[in-house]
Amino acid sequence: IVVRGSIDLNQEKTAADYAAGTGYDFDQYQQAYLAKDGRKIALQEDARTTAAAIQAEQCIIPVGSNKSIVGEGDSSIIRGGSLILRGSNVIIRNLTFEDSLDFFPRWDSADAGGNWNAAYDAITLSGARNVWVDHCTFIDRISDTSDGALLKNANGKISLLYRHDGLIDIVNGSDFVTVSYNLFVNHERTILIGARNNNEIDTNKLRVTLHHNHFLNCRSRSPFVRYGKVHIYNNWYEGRMDQAFGTRFAARIFSEGNYFDVTAPVSRLAGYSPEPVPGMLFDRYSLYKPIASSVIPINLALEADLPLGSSAGWNPNSVYLYQLDITEQVPEIVGKFAGSGRPARN
Repeated sequence: IVVRGSIDLNQEKTAADYAAGTGYDFDQYQQAYLAKDGRKIALQEDARTTAAAIQAEQCIIPVGSNKSIVGEGDSSIIRGGSLILRGSNVIIRNLTFEDSLDFFPRWDSADAGGNWNAAYDAITLSGARNVWVDHCTFIDRISDTSDGALLKNANGKISLLYRHDGLIDIVNGSDFVTVSYNLFVNHERTILIGARNNNEIDTNKLRVTLHHNHFLNCRSRSPFVRYGKVHIYNNWYEGRMDQAFGTRFAARIFSEGNYFDVTAPVSRLAGYSPEPVPGMLFDRYSLYKPIASSVIPINLALEADLPLGSSAGWNPNSVYLYQLDITEQVPEIVGKFAGSGRPARN
């Protein structure tokens, strides 16, 4: 399938268009939760669910097995929707994905005291196998703000209104996935590998390689990992970030030759949370360039707040062949080749 030009999956429809006739009203939705009015909450949740289903019918595109979706030239864009991959043998290449907006995110008052949960990722792999996402650009051109945000708790803390979810989700037993030479721009939660703990279908699955990607101003989840054996090498992390790697339930991350070039204060480059089955992270050859400072070697697995040991429990060298670039050269190489419209590397 060759994509020419720009495709707006919403066909210029707005939230008001999808909500027409459903009874959903954002102000009433917000006030129902603020007032803790169970009857009004139920009415607005039913209306929100109906409006969300109408939008989903319009802008979620299922992708079957044995498909290649390739952008022609340097200006092929898929905007405002989500591709759902559930089959096998799929290539997605040379496309720009913009603003996968959920017009009707759900307010979950039980999530850490209250958070917005949006539904759409630019690409979701759910039980997919043998998938290659290469030379694509993922970007949010519409920014979320706190306008109309719900109060998070009695202390008045607010939770930002997020209509975006992730850029790529790899979940529900997906396996043998490569994400290479892509550009990810201006996002909060970028790549999720493994949706939840105690998901037995993910056992011995979620084998993923991320290499030569450019994460520009991506705050977190680049990636966030549960279960998977994930090889992360020669990626360039640039700009603002708070947590590049998330190491969670049974994660097995093997990281090497990644370059971290930050322009804002960072609390931690690799996040870790105690789990019944602890995650593991092995890191080598990575470099870190703090704000306005010189480049220094760093081992993410040996940071003080990461009791992760010195092993990932596996080694990609025993699984497949790959060529590791010198870390100092990663920004130049990735800057030249990553993203849609960029040349393939010989």
